[in-house]
Amino acid sequence: MAQIAVDESIRLGATFADARFEIHQREDLIVQDGIVLRATVRVERGIGVRCLVNGAWGFGAVSSPTRHDAAVTAKRAVDVGRAAAVVQERAIELAHEAPHSGTFRTPIERDPLAVPLEKKLGMMFEIDRRARIGPEIKRVTSTFTAHRARKLYVSSDGSVLDQDLVRTSLGYQIGASDGHDYQVRSYPDAHGGQVAARGWEMVESIPYLDRVAQTAQEAIDLLTAPACPAEVSALILAGNQMALQIHESCGHPSELDRVLGSERNFAGASFLVPEKLGRFQYGSNLVNIYADAREPYGAGSFGYDDEGVEAQRVELVTAGRFSGYLSGRESAERVGLERSSGAMRASSWSTLPLVRMTNVSLEPGTTSGDLEALIADTKSGVYMETNKSWSIDDMRHHFQFGCELGWKIENGKRTQLLKNPIYAGVTPQFWGSCDAIADKSAWAMYGVDNCGKGQPMQLVTVGHGSSPARFHGVAIGGASLPVVEAKAPEPKVDHPDLSKTKIPVAKTVKKAKPNKKRRR
Repeated sequence: MAQIAVDESIRLGATFADARFEIHQREDLIVQDGIVLRATVRVERGIGVRCLVNGAWGFGAVSSPTRHDAAVTAKRAVDVGRAAAVVQERAIELAHEAPHSGTFRTPIERDPLAVPLEKKLGMMFEIDRRARIGPEIKRVTSTFTAHRARKLYVSSDGSVLDQDLVRTSLGYQIGASDGHDYQVRSYPDAHGGQVAARGWEMVESIPYLDRVAQTAQEAIDLLTAPACPAEVSALILAGNQMALQIHESCGHPSELDRVLGSERNFAGASFLVPEKLGRFQYGSNLVNIYADAREPYGAGSFGYDDEGVEAQRVELVTAGRFSGYLSGRESAERVGLERSSGAMRASSWSTLPLVRMTNVSLEPGTTSGDLEALIADTKSGVYMETNKSWSIDDMRHHFQFGCELGWKIENGKRTQLLKNPIYAGVTPQFWGSCDAIADKSAWAMYGVDNCGKGQPMQLVTVGHGSSPARFHGVAIGGASLPVVEAKAPEPKVDHPDLSKTKIPVAKTVKKAKPNKKRRR
């Protein structure tokens, strides 16, 4: 059916076409206060057809297709492309990509969808039981998700790709109240817990049950803890909060379609304009950030993206300098990159692929030791972990994030538990203040399963690897933040070019010729 759709698109006048036939299986479980709130299993299949006609994209999709449906959907996609070409401002061109033929399977030991429902719910009920350590515990919520996507990709370039992608996630949140305040603690992370490209073995590798009582006690202790004081000081972020920091202030702004204005309507654009590539000082020389869709267990890992480009590693920030983009074939060609970074992803067969994060990670430090060594090396500051809230402007510049828990650090020791800690900054100024990153022993891969983008919104899973890191001169607080000058440093443009990094030169793209027949 995918081949029929591609062949029919070309026969009807498309210059390029691809098709994705996908089968999705998903299970979602939610247990709250000993009650099953959700237990759903969804299976769907469909085909999405994309084509270039007169320099414009056309797209069509249909669920549970027949061979006839595939041909009809191809015609619909061509018709959409032909209509779009009338108002297209510039002809779309694609960066070169050699055709690929291959398969990819997420390496799993046990299919999470095959694990009996009784076993999963039994574990979630046990989490609820163990969390009830005192009358202050008011709410216990655990969530489990298993998702399996079988994808077949065919293109007019000659690519034929078969992938089987699996994602598993489990986490819980415990809420405590004393009648005056309400505090929550999550494990192993907030917003649904840990998500990874693994099978049921991920659940068995994390001490979910062993950590329940400790997590519940932390929620209770936060009720009587003082609020984080408003001050400017050193800040140490745990790895799970660093994942959110990387996601919002590096991953999203490096998506090239945002830079070119495609995403401004929904979630903002980016300050990382092409003129800054290879020249802009994004952070301190300790900061090395990369995207790699081949990362073991990464929630954003795959073999090929949704336009047939092979998974690869892309350097986004090198020794503090902005050095690369997340891109697709269209956006890469538009700014003169030699090749797509393989970051085009769609949430299902029914949606167009967009430039999305894969696994965007911060390289670990080499001399700072683990988290405890980082704290021991800090005379005064605050440590924060587990995201609670986030806010960032539409250019990905100014941000404010809140965490579930904080600790006051004095003379290299944690001295006082703090509740409702928040911090704020300006992206390049904040990353420029990074003066220590914990080493590889503290590095871990975290997952996010609710990354949203596009209209209609598409949710995909992405991964972020990081060690804890320290930043100096950061505005932190609880109920309020200190007033500090929030001015980003001016980009430095007098650096010599990176010796081993190819700096692309923007190309002039010819405008599409008007379709005179259509205009008449």
